[in-house]
Amino acid sequence: MRYQKRDNRSGKLYMITRLQHYRFTGPRLANLSLRFELRVCPHIIFTNDFQDGTKVVSGGADKAARMFDLQSGQATQVAAHDEPVSCVRMFQAPNAGEMLVTGSWDKTLKYWDLRQQQPAATVQIQDRVYTLDVSQGLLVTGTAERYINVINLANPTTIFKTIQSPLKWQTRVVSCFPDASGFAVGSIEGRCAIQYVDDKNAR
Repeated sequence: MRYQKRDNRSGKLYMITRLQHYRFTGPRLANLSLRFELRVCPHIIFTNDFQDGTKVVSGGADKAARMFDLQSGQATQVAAHDEPVSCVRMFQAPNAGEMLVTGSWDKTLKYWDLRQQQPAATVQIQDRVYTLDVSQGLLVTGTAERYINVINLANPTTIFKTIQSPLKWQTRVVSCFPDASGFAVGSIEGRCAIQYVDDKNAR
C-alpha cells in the first residue's frame, strides 16, 4: 500500500509504503487499536544516475536533485526546478567537463555545472519531461503527448529535431545508442521502437 502524507510539524512530504492496523480484544485490552507507518525519506525518488561509482544523483517529487556520497552517506542538493524532477543524467560536455542535466514536469531541461548553484543553461520544452538519456554528443528527451526531442550537445540549448513517438501510448523511457547514431523508445504499453538521428540510417 502506498500513498503520500505531509508531516504537519515539519511540512515534509513522505511516501507511506506500508500501513498496518491491529485491533486487540479481551478484558484488559478491549478495543485497543494500533497503527504503524513505515516512512521513507521525504525526497521521493523518481530517477537516479551513478557518478564514477562513488556518488548517486537523484531527482524527486520535492522539485530538487541531490547527490548522495555512498562513502560518507551525505546528500547535497545540486539542482532545482519549479515542479518534480523526473530525470537526471551525468555527462561529459564538450569543452566543459562533467555536467548534470535534469528534466522536469515544469517543461524545462536544465544543465548544471556542479561547482555552481545556478543552472548553466535552461531549455524550454513543449511539455512535461518524463525521460531523457545521453550518449556522447546526443541527448534525447521524451515528454507528455509523446514528443521526442533530439539535441546535439555541441549546441545544447537548441532542439535539433522533434518528432512524435511512433508508439501509440505515452513514452516511458528513451535510451541512446552507445555510438549516438540513434535511440530506442519504450512506452507504457510495453512496446519498443528504434529511431535514428539521421533519417538515411533508417531501414
